[in-house]
Amino acid sequence: VYQLPGDYLFYMSFIGFDGDGYQTFVTESSDLLHWGNIRLAMGYGDEGTFDHGGVVLGAYLYESYDVDASRILKRMNDGKFYSLYGAYAKKGTYEPDPGYQGLASSEDGLVWRREKGQSI
Repeated sequence: VYQLPGDYLFYMSFIGFDGDGYQTFVTESSDLLHWGNIRLAMGYGDEGTFDHGGVVLGAYLYESYDVDASRILKRMNDGKFYSLYGAYAKKGTYEPDPGYQGLASSEDGLVWRREKGQSI
């Protein structure tokens, strides 16, 4: 669960496994009890890439990591938010080997895309 700078809403990212692979979704709430407006945050990479089998977004860059701090995404000097994500190149099974790490960016904190063409 995270917030965006200056936004009162809460956002929760979660993964969905469709039998082929993983995709990451996001939903929103104003009270942390009722959630809605579910949408795709980051989907499969192109065929032949390290993230073609799925993406598991969620290692976000926050403004603060203090235990008592709100989890507000940090906007960097280039205007983007960043997150690491787990990735799989293969589809068709649950967590196929090998797994990879990727770097994702977002301009709005809701729709994410691969920042680099290879795993990090």
